[in-house]
Amino acid sequence: MGKNTLINVIIRRTFESLRWIRQEKMTLEEKDLSTAFQECVEKIGNYLEKPAIKSKIKVLFQDKNSEIDIPDLGRNFGTIYEDGNIILANWLNKLSNNESKYLIEYFLLREAFRLYFDEIITDHPYERFTEIILYIITILLLCEDNNYTTIDRAVYVVRSRGIGFEEDELILKPEYWTWFLKNCYKCNIKASQLFQVFVQRIKEATKEKKPISDLAWDFVFWLRTFMPEEISHALPIYIQKKRFYDLIKILGETPFNECSALALSKEIGRSHRVISRDFKLLLDEYDINWYVERNILKYRLFPYFFRINLKKDEHKEQLIKKLTANRYIRYLKEGYSEETTFLVGWIESPQIAYRQLEKYLEKLLKSTLIEDYFIGQIRRKKITWAITTKKLEPTEKTYQTLLKNPEKLQCYTIKALDKTYDITKFQKTKKEYYNEDVLLFLSTVILHRLGRAYYIFRPVELKFELCEKKGINTSNTAEVMDFVNQMDLRCRRLGLIEYYLNFKEFIHFKKALYFEINEKPEDVISVLEKLEAFGEMMRLSFLDRIIIYFHDVIYDSVFRKFVEKLLKRNNISYRVYQINHHRGLNTTKINYTEAYDFDSKQWKID
Repeated sequence: MGKNTLINVIIRRTFESLRWIRQEKMTLEEKDLSTAFQECVEKIGNYLEKPAIKSKIKVLFQDKNSEIDIPDLGRNFGTIYEDGNIILANWLNKLSNNESKYLIEYFLLREAFRLYFDEIITDHPYERFTEIILYIITILLLCEDNNYTTIDRAVYVVRSRGIGFEEDELILKPEYWTWFLKNCYKCNIKASQLFQVFVQRIKEATKEKKPISDLAWDFVFWLRTFMPEEISHALPIYIQKKRFYDLIKILGETPFNECSALALSKEIGRSHRVISRDFKLLLDEYDINWYVERNILKYRLFPYFFRINLKKDEHKEQLIKKLTANRYIRYLKEGYSEETTFLVGWIESPQIAYRQLEKYLEKLLKSTLIEDYFIGQIRRKKITWAITTKKLEPTEKTYQTLLKNPEKLQCYTIKALDKTYDITKFQKTKKEYYNEDVLLFLSTVILHRLGRAYYIFRPVELKFELCEKKGINTSNTAEVMDFVNQMDLRCRRLGLIEYYLNFKEFIHFKKALYFEINEKPEDVISVLEKLEAFGEMMRLSFLDRIIIYFHDVIYDSVFRKFVEKLLKRNNISYRVYQINHHRGLNTTKINYTEAYDFDSKQWKID
């Protein structure tokens, strides 16, 4: 980068007021980055109430002829140390002024924080985890000082690159630290607070020679002490502001492709700028997004659900190992009732893989290694959730009113998804469905943000693998976003994906109240539909039964007793269980490019 290249922001700060003062379009001739970095170091010292460090480190841009590859994503993207100096990647040159500005600010802060980590250096055994914490601390400070949210543009450009951790240890994978960052922000955890805890825990871990995974879990448990217990009472979501309530209702009634701020502005009678702002507030407050639903029948995969009642705990680990090794498994959870412990799960697989699993479970049953099981093809999946402008209490009276007259409590039900899987109607397949680019995109895309064209991918590495495969410059965010938009349009035109409005992916829940209704769906559907006013509910229909989930509802609750009374009153046979999250049951996301054999043009069978 030449001397006359413009730097949009050189950071000057007065921590007495805790506000950054930015000076636009300063050149390197006026003030160099090394001076700006030293200012950051001194002011981070003041912020942490530590003696200021006099740094001799220079901050330089990578020479344009340099052959050193500085990562454009990952734990420590954007910089390297060379001869004791910080080298900023020359790919920053290719970004927009704003994006370059946001990233340089992040890099200077991140490296300033690093100097206060005492003896922690790059060859430290906890170096990988150090980079994750540095990433989170720096973002928290940016939010703290600039009144950003974690989804503001200045933060998003950092998150979209920094989250790509490629780790063997499950706990170090990015989804955990996306969750960690989001909840640190929601719980108002300050960067300085997390910094102090990290320094203390690292010293303890070093002394005890604690495994890195144990150290990381310590941080997860530490954060949970600040978080309210996630227990739902099967009540509609309380929406305090009427305009948000009205906007959510309209979003729930409008197809995804008609839900831009501009399109809704005509219907609502507000400017699209106001609606765009409200989209951001909805996301920040309620985490509402457009989630991807894959039309798996099109590419000849089928949805199956299973429940396995365990007889002896000593066989559980063996069974879990077998199930998690299945390349087609979507999720696996553990649960219990007063009589039994059990596992439930979901696979999306070719029919032969389902028959193999069914045969395996039947063998376990005959060998008396399990007590009972059910496995069946899902015929219909329905996801609903309800909202209200009233703050409700989980009482028998409230539930009775919701059952008989939900409008009285200003309850409105969002019918987020109603998906039928009719395998009797052959889904004509096309070779375009099995294109490697398409399958790779389907393997990683999770959701689309409200309003602007922001997507979330998991695992994020697959997004960049796809970009690199197509020759897309991953350091150019605009180019990546344009390509992602084109892939999204392509998959929607092929009918392979659609979007539904929700505040979590359907497979992600920590606990749930589970009812298995042992009746034909057509015989009981009128009763069960009345339960759609009770918070979030997922209903799975089979030929001979229906399974319903109420997410984050516990077994020992007024609601469980209320539903049991309702079912008994209508002579409906059922089982009821509590499902819990167990971190040992985490499964990896299906990678369709690994599951599909491009030579034989068949799905792989183990």
